[in-house]
Amino acid sequence: MSISSVHLALKVLIEKKIISVKDGEYYFLKSGFPMPNDSSPLEKISSPLEKISSPLEILNYKKDNLKDNLKDRGFTPPTITEIEDYCKERNNRVNPHLWLAHYEKVGWMVGRNKMKNWRAGVRYWEIKDRERAEKSMTLDQRDELQRNEAEAKATK
Repeated sequence: MSISSVHLALKVLIEKKIISVKDGEYYFLKSGFPMPNDSSPLEKISSPLEKISSPLEILNYKKDNLKDNLKDRGFTPPTITEIEDYCKERNNRVNPHLWLAHYEKVGWMVGRNKMKNWRAGVRYWEIKDRERAEKSMTLDQRDELQRNEAEAKATK
């Protein structure tokens, strides 16, 4: 790799805020995310040509850091008490025990992805439950429900 291609790669990485230059020294942003202030954790690179052999090495470094950061913020399954409290707070008809049993059974997966936010999962079940209930209602029942919801909004 030529020196000019390394300099071009460094310029692009500086523009994308993957690396930083301070007092003529190059730094990787350790968190993998650019930080607006000077207190961001930086890893000093003694010489860019010595430390970085190719732009791909830098991109892989950032990708590995991002994966590590996401692992640190990993998902923690809720307790049954947390789910019950959240359902009461939202005043929904989601059965917390059924919801917990379902997601424990599927390994906390939502389709092919690991669950990231269990509260969003409860809200999704709430919406689906409401849609199912509305499908099974008669027209008079739907009208009554809409009037009750409108009255509830008006009183708030």
